[in-house]
Formats: sequence, C-alpha cells, structure tokens
Amino acid sequence: MKRRLGLPRVDLEAYLEKVRRISRMEPEDALSELDEFLWAVLKSQNAYLVDDEDLDDSESDAEEEDDDKYYDDDKVRILRDIRDLEASIAELRSRIQRGAFDSDSDALEEEMSSNIGDIGEFCIGPKALEEMEGDIQVVQAAARDLATEYNLMRCSSRIEATYQVVLNNTNTIARVAKELDEIEEFLKERIALTEEHRAAIAKGRQRLAWYRARRKLDEVELAEAAGNRAKADRLRKEAQVMLKQDWRRYLLSMPVPLLDDCPELT
Repeated sequence: MKRRLGLPRVDLEAYLEKVRRISRMEPEDALSELDEFLWAVLKSQNAYLVDDEDLDDSESDAEEEDDDKYYDDDKVRILRDIRDLEASIAELRSRIQRGAFDSDSDALEEEMSSNIGDIGEFCIGPKALEEMEGDIQVVQAAARDLATEYNLMRCSSRIEATYQVVLNNTNTIARVAKELDEIEEFLKERIALTEEHRAAIAKGRQRLAWYRARRKLDEVELAEAAGNRAKADRLRKEAQVMLKQDWRRYLLSMPVPLLDDCPELT
C-alpha cells in the first residue's frame, strides 16, 4: 500500500494505537485528547510535509519560540497525567488493603499499568518533559511496584479461591488444575514463588489428586455395608491405583499417601 505522507511505519503504528485508545474515552475527553494529539502530530511530523529547500534558519528559531510558548500547556498535561496515575495508585492500594481482589481490581491494575508509559505523550515540546523527568519517574516507579504487589497478593487470593470450588466432575478438576498451573507459572516468571506459595498450591493439588480415589472409596463403603467383602477389597485396590496415578500427575515430588489418610472431599 502506497502511503502518501511517507511517514515511517513505526510512527504510523504508534499513532494508530493512540487513536484506538482515544476512541475508548468518553466523548468530551476524547475530543480534547484528539485535538491535542493532532496538534502534536502536525508539529512532530512537520519535516515530512515540506521540502528540504523550504526550510531555513528561521524555522529553528520559530520552533524554539513554540517550545517556550507551549511549555506551560505541556506542564499542565504532565501534571494531569501524574495526578491521574496517582489516583489509580491510591484506589488500587485501598483495594489491596480491603482485600478486594476481584475483576474490578484486575481492570484497575491493568489500566494503571498500561498508563505508566503514557505520561506526557501529548506534549508538544521536550522542555517540560525534561524538566519534570524526575517527578515522572517517581510516580511511574510507585505504580510499577504497586502493580507487582497487587499481582502477587492476587495470586494468593486465587489459590485460596480454588479451595472453595466444589469438585464434582473431571471438567472442574481440569479447570482448577489449569488455574493452579497458571498461578505457579506467573510466580516463577517473576521469581516470586515463595515456600508459602508452593505449600498453598500443593494443598490445592492434593484435593485434585484425591478426587477419583475418594469417589472409589465411597463405593468401598457401600460394598462393605452390603457385606460384599470381595468387592470391597477389589474396589480398594482400584482406589489405591487411582490415587497413585493422580498423585504423580499433580504432585510429582511428594510421596503417595495411604488410603487411610484420605481427607473429607469438598
């Protein structure tokens, strides 16, 4: 596809992403951001829209004047972005303190993390950004640290939530196993898998490993109640085989327990 402006592809992709982000805003906010964005694009890409022979030293002087002229506006934009990010930090920290690890908090953390690099993205000149670089880095670091804290605590909450899932079929077993695997992988990638996490994940997997054997032991009780000793012995052996298979599937490094140690299945 021939591009009339001749802009670099990487610039076009960046502009496209910003336009998509603006399209998700409320109408009034979107109009304001679009106006600033278009002006920033026209300023930053001016060199692509004119011939080299039309440029002279006066343009450099004009650009310096524009930097000074728009410095105050750029500073306002940066302060607004910092304020918005600080508000997200405060809200997420409050949710963490309340133990509110839910979909709304997940969405807040995701939005906050995606906005960390957006401070000053609509600034026209570099002067305000350079002057406020220290303030920007401070709030960005705070947001990143809080996002890490939230995700680690969210993992603990997700693990505990698997304990409350009623295990009643193989589909449920598979879903819980996948959830525990994803949590463990997430923590490993961030080098944050503590012994407490390992123990909690192992506890969740033990429930899965006991599922089939516990169901088979229910059949053993029925056979014994009916006085069918031979059937009860056969079913018990089947339960031991199932437990061994599933224990190795979910808990590779842990020794297989005895059937007599079977917990109550929830």
